[in-house]
Amino acid sequence: MKNGWRTLAWTAGGVLAAAIWLQAAPGSALAAATTATLYVDGEERDWSARSIDGAAYLSLEAIAGLGGAAKAEQDGKTYTITAGRKEVRFTLGEKQRFVDGAPATGDATARSEEGTVYVPAAWLTDTLGVKVVKDRFTDSVYVFRLQAGAKPIATIPTPPKENEAVVSTPPTSADPGKPSTGSSGSPVTVSEAQPVFQGLTLDGDALHIEATGEVKPTVFVLKSPERIVVDLPNATLERGPDGSASGTLAIDANHPYIAGIRYSLFATEPSTVRIVVDLKAPKPYSLRTAADGSGAVLHFTEAKPVKVMIDAGHGGNDPGAISRTGKYEKDLTLSVTQKVLDRLKNEKLVEPFSIREDDTYLSPAERAKVANAAGVDLFISIHANTASSATVKGTETYYWNDNSVEFAKQIHDSILQAVGSADRKVKQERFVVVRETTMPAALLELGFITNADDEAKLYNDAVQDRIADAIVASIKAYFRIQ
Repeated sequence: MKNGWRTLAWTAGGVLAAAIWLQAAPGSALAAATTATLYVDGEERDWSARSIDGAAYLSLEAIAGLGGAAKAEQDGKTYTITAGRKEVRFTLGEKQRFVDGAPATGDATARSEEGTVYVPAAWLTDTLGVKVVKDRFTDSVYVFRLQAGAKPIATIPTPPKENEAVVSTPPTSADPGKPSTGSSGSPVTVSEAQPVFQGLTLDGDALHIEATGEVKPTVFVLKSPERIVVDLPNATLERGPDGSASGTLAIDANHPYIAGIRYSLFATEPSTVRIVVDLKAPKPYSLRTAADGSGAVLHFTEAKPVKVMIDAGHGGNDPGAISRTGKYEKDLTLSVTQKVLDRLKNEKLVEPFSIREDDTYLSPAERAKVANAAGVDLFISIHANTASSATVKGTETYYWNDNSVEFAKQIHDSILQAVGSADRKVKQERFVVVRETTMPAALLELGFITNADDEAKLYNDAVQDRIADAIVASIKAYFRIQ
């Protein structure tokens, strides 16, 4: 270890099968628009659905029942449907839509009939995490939720906002900052092997999270309003005397940056306790888990540096990708890494770590273990891409765990501007270094060095400087470091 920075070595049974056969079978003439019977996971629902020109359409009511929230804009024609961190934005009658911000087109359009908005089901499969099958003969629509077993705790209904459909939703699609409250209709039983949330204590700039058993907390940030969210996966809590599975921690109204702290049994399958800290303004934070796993401490402080590990991909006998002119990826990743580390040394609130600072090799699994053992708060792995076609170019960013998606999106936008290549988007993939690390982690594919334009940019010293600046700026923005 060196000073300055540190170097550390589903099935749905016969119903689905029949529905798929029916969809593929030759059909009789179809009416332009008819009422469809909707089945969700094999059970008939009374939510409104339509068969329009032979395709399945779902009403906003049905979308809400499946875990989505629909909000209309002031023009009354443009809608955004969100589920968790995914969204579809569209305008009635228009073929173009935007999926997670990216434009998409097709022949179908969303439409309004007798005051009810209907959306092509095909638009929503990825956003809602469902498979939709249309029965041509019976005008039935079968929806199968791919997240089997994801069931919410029923919420106490509250009046929806104007132009917004709201429903009790699974943990994969609920508003992460609004935990479920109220009773699920059945008692929660606590397994002896399951960690049990015990309570919260706020001591100065530290929020102590107490639990029995071993917990593995994850943390992420939500904006508008500012919130820090801590999840305790596979943990539970005992219901109160009134049957509630939620509570709050009393906070002084004059607290300088905390507006409130609340917790709930957010989901039952899998059981998840969620803690939400409502902030008056953005605040840096760090999360530390007790050595025995019996709780954690969420620190709100600007004085304690965050630990960031920069991983230069490949190295040693692993050159990585080879460019069109014979250059090695490992040399590019090391060069950019060193520039990042040099800049981070001047940041008082960032403690930089590196996997390698010379031409050495560690396996992806070893890199993840080093990062976990070091207890870093953020992990960034730097790479360059290759393709069989020299025309393929662009920047893409990978993540795996849910606690990494915010940072991955943030740093991707910065790197995209720094490199100036095509946008190949942020993607979720099971790469070892982002799957096995416990902290937020992103793998950067800066560009394709088998493409002449990308290669020229990435091996240009000025471009590498811009990339390094972008990485540092993304780190500071993520941790709200001024």
